[in-house]
Amino acid sequence: MLQILSLPLLFSILGAGYVSLNDEQRRPQALLAMVLFQVVGSIAYTWQPGLALFALLTLHAAVAAALMTYHAQSRPLLAPSKD
Repeated sequence: MLQILSLPLLFSILGAGYVSLNDEQRRPQALLAMVLFQVVGSIAYTWQPGLALFALLTLHAAVAAALMTYHAQSRPLLAPSKD
């Protein structure tokens, strides 16, 4: 199961990190995708537990928590004016 999930989880970390730091308009969608990857990985861990997969999921969760904290502390997006 680690071989199946390692590249998508690493891509999720890199992609969400890039989008979160460089494009604040798409940040919520990137964080949602990252959480969904975490859920899929957690389901896979319940099917076939292993230390390496647990370590990868822990890394993924730590990065997701850091990016969510960054998002919560950043300035709020202003709604576009209707004028």
